[in-house]
Amino acid sequence: MWYGIGNTGVANPSTAQMEVHPNGELRLLTGTADIGQGSDTVLLQIASEALGVNFNEIRLIRADTSVTTDAGATSASRQTYISGNAVFAQSGI
Repeated sequence: MWYGIGNTGVANPSTAQMEVHPNGELRLLTGTADIGQGSDTVLLQIASEALGVNFNEIRLIRADTSVTTDAGATSASRQTYISGNAVFAQSGI
């Protein structure tokens, strides 16, 4: 079986940022736009699992061009795989 993810044959990046504020607030910043595919949920699940904290302890800031970086196209399962790995990498694991 072949399964294409994202832009086959060309660069297909995404980034994410994790912030810990002095008051203890955890923030996940991603350019991902959730258009019904569930990326908000899955990215928070990845971050909470990697950090060992409750899902509800992380504030998600998404698709805000004033503070988030480009996460690429929102198409099918791309955000789960590409942005999910960016979140995982930023979670310190």
